[in-house]
Amino acid sequence: MKNLIIKDRKNRVKNKNLELKTLYFKTELRNKKLTLKQKDKIIFTNLKSSNQAKKIRVRNRCIVTGRGRGVYSSFKISRIPLRKMLSEGGITGFRKNN
Repeated sequence: MKNLIIKDRKNRVKNKNLELKTLYFKTELRNKKLTLKQKDKIIFTNLKSSNQAKKIRVRNRCIVTGRGRGVYSSFKISRIPLRKMLSEGGITGFRKNN
C-alpha cells in the first residue's frame, strides 16, 4: 500500500506543476484572434503533457493505510483507522457511541 501513497503524492506534485500551464492553454484557446492553425498547435502541445499529471488521476487516499475508498476528507483518514482511533480516544473531541 505504501507504493500507492507514493504514486499518489507524485501525481499531486505533477498536477500542481502543470495546473498553471493548463490554465494558460485554456485562456489561449478562448482568444478569438488566433487562427485555427495556431489553436491546433496549442492543443497539440497540451496533449503531449503526461497523463499521470491530469487532475482526474489524483485520488484522496488515507494517509495511514493508503486506502482509496471511505476516506473522510476532513481527517484524510479512511473509516477503518478512524474508527480504531476514535475507540482508543486518539482524536480529541469525539467519542464512540455504543
